[in-house]
Amino acid sequence: MKKLILILAAAMAYGQGPGPLAGFEAVRVIEVRNADPESIVNTLSAVMPGISRNGRMLVVRGSESVVTMIEDAVKKLDVAPPPPAGMQRVANVEFTFQLLYGSAQEGSGTIPSDLEATVRQLRALFPYKNYRVLDTQVLRGRDGAAVEFSGTLPGSDAVYTLKYTPRVSPGAAPRSVRAQMLQFSARMKVSPGQFVPTAIITDVDAREGQKTVVGKSNVTGTDDAIILVLTVKVIE
Repeated sequence: MKKLILILAAAMAYGQGPGPLAGFEAVRVIEVRNADPESIVNTLSAVMPGISRNGRMLVVRGSESVVTMIEDAVKKLDVAPPPPAGMQRVANVEFTFQLLYGSAQEGSGTIPSDLEATVRQLRALFPYKNYRVLDTQVLRGRDGAAVEFSGTLPGSDAVYTLKYTPRVSPGAAPRSVRAQMLQFSARMKVSPGQFVPTAIITDVDAREGQKTVVGKSNVTGTDDAIILVLTVKVIE
């Protein structure tokens, strides 16, 4: 700030003749959008007597070069004040949910490259012979605000619901995000006209950018299961 004032003072000395208001060549109106306009006037008036205020509008008089420099200075000073101590900016959180179907029967299908490592881990844990992606949803919500989504699995009559409340841990990225009271429920079609319920209910902590297996739910009447995979991203 002191350096800025010195630069402006030098510009004033060069751009204006004798006397604080001599050599006026330009008048410019500048709107202050974020900062306290009175504070900006008090800061700049030490080197620019020709600056005045009307509400959030500043009126600057001086030589063209000095007025331009003052305008640049206002832009540098016109920043939003920091939040009060103890208060944090509310973050947006992007949740990417991927629904996998683990089948006891052999089958063919291509797993997306971003899921290959996850499926390798699942094969080491569970006896399913085939995995395929049922659906992918990207949901965005605010830290601490409940999110709810209902959809239909592509190519079927099966409906499902996702509910959760994101909680972002403090600290630097990559951060941990909790999906509090995460509820996944679905009605899976096992035969024509026959649907069976399946659900996953849990709290889960996920690290930004890492895929986290939330859990699996067996599909009643079969040896198959639905597996829910989560990836989170915090957006300030």
